[in-house]
Amino acid sequence: MKIYLAGPDIFLPDAIDIGRRKVEICARHGLSGLYPLDNEVDRSAGEVSLNVFKGCEAMMDAADAIIANLTPFRGPGGDPGTAYELGYMAARGK
Repeated sequence: MKIYLAGPDIFLPDAIDIGRRKVEICARHGLSGLYPLDNEVDRSAGEVSLNVFKGCEAMMDAADAIIANLTPFRGPGGDPGTAYELGYMAARGK
């Protein structure tokens, strides 16, 4: 089962290491973790933000479920991008 790992962790200084640890935890439980920073996006091309967005949506489309970190981030609430990803997955019945 493929699990999309959503959350503001991607903005942290050690985001790559955090992602690797989350993917390893999934693997220990027989799951395949999909971490947003694992997307291969050409950052030298125009419209980088749009390409990252499309890459994340493609990753969510490939996932069977989502685990989302809703810890307050940059304020009293969860990350708005993570909230969008939860809605995206819910709309697809995942």
